[in-house]
Amino acid sequence: MSKEVQAAVGTQRQFAKQPEIPYALSLNKFNVSAGISQRTDLDAQRLASSLGLLGKNIMEERIADEKRTQEQAVLVNADKLLAGKTQEDLKKFDRMAALQNSSDEFDLTDNRYAMAVLEKGIGKMASQYAKEQWMNDPASEKPKSVSEAVSLFNKYLQENRANFSDDGISNKVAFDQGYYEGAVQDTIKIANEADKRINDDKRQKMVMLGSSEFQDLVYSGAKGEDFLTRGTEALRKVQLGARDRDGFIKAVAPLAQMIADQDFDTARLDALGDYQYEDGLSLKQMVNLYPSYTKIADNFNLRVTDDIVSKCTRPDGTVDLSKAEALLSQLPAETTNADGIPEANLPISQGDNPDLADLSPTMKSVLPMVGGAIYQLGFKDAQITSGYRTAEHNASVGGVPNSEHTQGNAVDIYLGDNVDEAQANKALSYFKQYFGEVLFHDAGTGRHLHLADYHGGMKAANPKEQSAAAYNPQRVNKIRQAIYAKQAQAQRVKAQRDAEERDRINMALLKTNDPSEQMQIINSSNLPETTKATMARTITRQARQSAKGYGNDAEAKHFWSYENGYQYIKDTQTYAEWYKAYQDPDVDGDSDEYKALQKRANRATARLNDLLEFKKKRGLIPGEQAETAQSKSKTPSASNYDPTNDTPTLSDYDQQIAQLKILVNSNPTDDRGVPLDENQIHRRVEVLAEQAGLDVNKVLRDVFGAEGDINDMLAEARGE
Repeated sequence: MSKEVQAAVGTQRQFAKQPEIPYALSLNKFNVSAGISQRTDLDAQRLASSLGLLGKNIMEERIADEKRTQEQAVLVNADKLLAGKTQEDLKKFDRMAALQNSSDEFDLTDNRYAMAVLEKGIGKMASQYAKEQWMNDPASEKPKSVSEAVSLFNKYLQENRANFSDDGISNKVAFDQGYYEGAVQDTIKIANEADKRINDDKRQKMVMLGSSEFQDLVYSGAKGEDFLTRGTEALRKVQLGARDRDGFIKAVAPLAQMIADQDFDTARLDALGDYQYEDGLSLKQMVNLYPSYTKIADNFNLRVTDDIVSKCTRPDGTVDLSKAEALLSQLPAETTNADGIPEANLPISQGDNPDLADLSPTMKSVLPMVGGAIYQLGFKDAQITSGYRTAEHNASVGGVPNSEHTQGNAVDIYLGDNVDEAQANKALSYFKQYFGEVLFHDAGTGRHLHLADYHGGMKAANPKEQSAAAYNPQRVNKIRQAIYAKQAQAQRVKAQRDAEERDRINMALLKTNDPSEQMQIINSSNLPETTKATMARTITRQARQSAKGYGNDAEAKHFWSYENGYQYIKDTQTYAEWYKAYQDPDVDGDSDEYKALQKRANRATARLNDLLEFKKKRGLIPGEQAETAQSKSKTPSASNYDPTNDTPTLSDYDQQIAQLKILVNSNPTDDRGVPLDENQIHRRVEVLAEQAGLDVNKVLRDVFGAEGDINDMLAEARGE
């Protein structure tokens, strides 16, 4: 039997009057026979009446049940049909086609109830688009009043209704019922949302006002009581505007950083940290101010560094390190040393949500110092993961029955990822001074530092330390490192400046062959005195070449020009550079940089050795005889240089000179580590030359360059 037939039969049975059955007729015509009492007749009538009512009620319940089932199917299918429809979809929606295919159990196309439910649903959904229009309207972001917001929504509501033509609506009454029924609920939501936005806007303006006032106060340079009074007023506005504690912390944290960026002492940051939020809770208990104190300490170090450098800078821009060391030793102790541990509040792990409120008073009091110590040890990502535990909680995480956690005398601290054994041992060693139970382990909740049974000893640093020395251990060493770094930078700048000046002077020297004019150019330059001396030496050698020389043959002229030219100086410098790297254990001998340097040194040494052999051959070295013609074939030269030889060699004297040059250019220091000045460096070279049995004057000329008047040098070259 088809569904259509089934539905028709079902409807007919529900509403058509049914014929009387024979059994019912016999009951209506029942005659009381002789011998039956009146009471029996009455009971029979009552039975018949009850049976009739029972049948009627059963039939009505069946009809009602079927109706409910059908209505439920209508509601379910209506929601299904309308899900995900846009406004344009609803305008073009084919109701009849949708109902025809909506149910496998019922044919809903001729069901007026189904059509009404569907139309009502369309109307209700259509009204939601007015709400969406309101939400997307810029005017709704900051409404002036709730009534204004509702009026704007009603405007969209009426415009949206007009977009749905009555011709396309099968049941206008049902559509409007659904449309305005949804509008009532949306109006309430719009009013609530508008009220929230108005209040949020007011709160935001209050937070912005308080923050702006505090910023102006910081940038104005206000200090002392003025800053404290006005700063408290500004923070109170921020607190009133913030929705909750998290909102307050979010607004205040940038203010702490702003102070840290500006200040060299902690007075204003201390005042900010002392601000009382509520219930005796201060801001420094809510916000981790450790990074801000550290920044102030860095600012202080930078100012001291700049002050010392400015007082110790030489005319050439370099720093007198011995003078700087003297000023470092004069720094006041209260600015360089701190007695105690800086306090800092470690963040609480949100995932673990540890109970710190029920810790013992002793453990609560030491937590800020534990936090400061953790940060000083270098664990910047530390978090507290466990505090007080109930017996049940302790058992659930695998804690021992007698765990100090159950007494509120223990905390677990996650130190961060990739904590190696050395770092862990460092933390263990430090905290064993103060706690009876110190462990770094994994008890099933991840590797962490466990601290319990505090027996005292941790001392908090003065919270009003104006230089933030507590947050900057080894301050003097850090300032010293900064000064030496500035000196290194100054030397690099000077070297670059000298190189540019040297290039300029060399170009000027090429324009004249007059040694006197060349010497005048050198003396009037801005080059260092040692560089002037070196260039003067070169001029002297050139003068000597023109006055005397090694001979008139090509080989003699070649080596005379080489020894008295720039290439000789460059080759000795290259060898010195290689020898320094060769002796340095930290230099990687397999690196490409070292191999390239070694090749340059090999070539330079080959040229220097060729010169040495030439002098030996010509008898130009005392004690050396001129070689015979037969030995000339054995004379090494740069042309037969073997690049595979990785060990450059020089004469003993040249090696000694190279080592002395390395010493001079290494910024040597005395026994106290104080850098030597120029006079002290000269004196040390003299002492070393005397100890080696060398000609001191010759060593000084070879290391530092020739000194003296050009006329004397020329006279010497001429043999006068």
